[in-house]
Amino acid sequence: MTKSLFHNYFNLIDTNAILFFHSNAALEWLIMRVEAIQNLTLITSALLLVLLPQGTISLGFRASSKGIC
Repeated sequence: MTKSLFHNYFNLIDTNAILFFHSNAALEWLIMRVEAIQNLTLITSALLLVLLPQGTISLGFRASSKGIC
């Protein structure tokens, strides 16, 4: 009786641990892919800003000698 109870108990714990492991592995895989896409987007936009000719993008405001405005 006791052996069967322990066997069932360890089997349930093992099933829970397997699901937890696979859930964490899938989450880490997703995080790596999202971070790679973020890095690619940041590098691409930074390169475009550096390589575009001067004056292509307006600053959006004019700076004067007294400050902004």
